Amino acid sequence: MYQTADLEYLSRITAYSCQYDPRFSYFVYVPQNWLEADRPSSYHLLVVIHGTERSPEMYRQKLKPFAEKTNTIIMAPLFPAGLIDPKQIENYNLLRFHDIEFDTVLLHMIDELAERFPINKDEGFNLHGFSAGGQYVHRFFYLYPGYLKNLSIGAPGNITFLDFNLLWPKGIGGTEQVFGKSVDLEQLKKVPVQIVVGEEDTYIHNPDESMNRLELNHALFVNMKSLGLNVRFDLQPGAGHNGFQVLSLVTSFFEGSLS
Repeated sequence: MYQTADLEYLSRITAYSCQYDPRFSYFVYVPQNWLEADRPSSYHLLVVIHGTERSPEMYRQKLKPFAEKTNTIIMAPLFPAGLIDPKQIENYNLLRFHDIEFDTVLLHMIDELAERFPINKDEGFNLHGFSAGGQYVHRFFYLYPGYLKNLSIGAPGNITFLDFNLLWPKGIGGTEQVFGKSVDLEQLKKVPVQIVVGEEDTYIHNPDESMNRLELNHALFVNMKSLGLNVRFDLQPGAGHNGFQVLSLVTSFFEGSLS
């Protein structure tokens, strides 16, 4: 377990290398009561997946009050741009790219962190991602619902619908060939889901898509709701495409089950 100096360094400065694949790293925040004699026996975990701009350390900084309030450890992975293909900056959002399994990398990061701090893995971890991170997290959810306690999907510009008649990544058909597993709708229904978008986020991200980002995310909400998922749709008034502007809605959603 970490000592006082290690905790100070981890919580404020460093990006920690993933031992499973050192091409990746993650930022961590651990509540200060870890240093107290009567600290909790275990902590919740919130994993935040960055967007294209890659600001995991900023998410860690802004989520510190939430971490302290709810006894939650924050993990913010960094998936660097340009891996294998220097022109590719969003390859992580489809979970697989060449030899990289971004889903497997994340699970190893969590296992490594759990070796150092008492994370309550039995309850599942909380997951949020915005923009390209929103793409990552809703696709991760389809494949690994059993790992999650709550899921917050922030304004993805490309969507994978829960439709077995559409091939991955447009839909969930053929995931057996890509990932070696199929999507279990009954397991998805057990996870509370938030879709969160800025009210003014009306840019059409994909030129091949007729719906703007706001409409597209509402279509995903309707798709999930029609299949019986426990999903809500939250709009942030006055916000455009900015992950930090919707963060108060995200933390309120998580606090509902963590407080």
